[in-house]
Amino acid sequence: MSVTIHKPAWKVRYAAQLCRAFGIDMKLLLAPHTVQSSKSWAVVSARQCLCFLLYGDLRNFKAVARIVGRNHATVIHSVGKHDDYMNTDQEYKERFHHAMRLIGKNKEGA
Repeated sequence: MSVTIHKPAWKVRYAAQLCRAFGIDMKLLLAPHTVQSSKSWAVVSARQCLCFLLYGDLRNFKAVARIVGRNHATVIHSVGKHDDYMNTDQEYKERFHHAMRLIGKNKEGA
């Protein structure tokens, strides 16, 4: 499977550093939701972080959905789950903060 990203460099940097923090491949992060391996905890969590970060910058669910290859309802769900996980899942929170250090952002999750 070949995934080509036609996105501004900062969006690719987000994705690349989230992949690094969650220990996944970029192809899985951006894989169609029909690919079974794109549904593991690490992949889903990294994608939810990506949705959160992109929504924080773009403030447009449909624009984020186009970038991550999902529909806007999935993006809305992902942004909400991010907030939940930051409060309840220590591993998620640690990996998110690790990704933020890699990206060079001082962004709180909630």
